[in-house]
Amino acid sequence: MLGDKFDSDRAEKAGLINHVVDDGHALSAALEAATSLQALPAESVRITKRLLHRDKPDILQVIDEESELFRQRTHSVEAKEAIARFLK
Repeated sequence: MLGDKFDSDRAEKAGLINHVVDDGHALSAALEAATSLQALPAESVRITKRLLHRDKPDILQVIDEESELFRQRTHSVEAKEAIARFLK
């Protein structure tokens, strides 16, 4: 395993990357998407990613969990700071 070639196709299959970008336009779009994700609250991105990568659970359970997580996030320091910035 050590020393084996680990190219982009293998990284994609292993789930380390989402998509292989091969041209300038796609690279620009990927960088733009990454930049916009980077600007979001880190904990919210982690929660969303975890919810998206779950096995196909019962939809009502997911809705309940999302509702509770949203309620918790609305009371976070990040949310309070964002609301304060918006109201200025």
